[in-house]
Amino acid sequence: MKIKETKLAPLLFFLIFAITLMPPVAATVVWSDDFNDGNYDDWTIEESAWVIVDGALDHDSSFYNTGEIWHDSTQVVGTWSFDILHEGYIAWDRYIRILVNFMINESSGYGIRISETGVYFQRIDDGTPTPLQFTIVENLEGTWTSYHITRDVSGTFNVYLNTTSDVAEPNLTVTDTTYSLSDRFVIREESNFLSNQGFSIDNIIVDDEITVTPSEATPTETTTPTETETPTDPGNGEPFPLDPTVLAIGGGAVIVLLIVVVVAKRR
Repeated sequence: MKIKETKLAPLLFFLIFAITLMPPVAATVVWSDDFNDGNYDDWTIEESAWVIVDGALDHDSSFYNTGEIWHDSTQVVGTWSFDILHEGYIAWDRYIRILVNFMINESSGYGIRISETGVYFQRIDDGTPTPLQFTIVENLEGTWTSYHITRDVSGTFNVYLNTTSDVAEPNLTVTDTTYSLSDRFVIREESNFLSNQGFSIDNIIVDDEITVTPSEATPTETTTPTETETPTDPGNGEPFPLDPTVLAIGGGAVIVLLIVVVVAKRR
């Protein structure tokens, strides 16, 4: 019996080693829109008029100062990615800005506000925005800028601008656990004058996993949690307490071991 079990040991080792080489489960795109179909049928217009220009969503700010449009979105842990073209011309007391409230439940949640000088990370409390952190960004006007926003289960947000790597230094890092629910992805443009210039947004992708992780050099946080609200179950965008890949590897190893033991005993 011992001889047979010894002969099976190399096979067991090989099977466990093969399982550990299995690639991790890739992030799943929950929803996305690149507007290449020329419409925004899955979106709800709250205010004003919106159009598709050159395959991107654009607010018609030549007739309406402000506009708002939203898409169903319940994701609260993962990555929100999109590209924004800042066309705004700012002079004297005139302004044009865009707000992307990527995780918001009715009128409360989180978003970013982009102005002519930089990017604000905001918490929205019953419709009232509170800036939590700000970063200056040069040469925003007239260029496309890519944004990646991540949130983990602990309530830490990281905002990356124009990153091309899955490990990068975030431009903004905020931890806030006031809200952990969402039902919308909201785009809102505001200005105090009529103009044919403004913002365009394109290539919106919402993933259920964090696709960009911070490098060792991260900015110092300037905010602290205000109210702890721990997510309950792994549904509605919440991750499982343990990595499913690790569970699969461990479970597979246990099953293989049991099979080997049973076969050895029968012999």
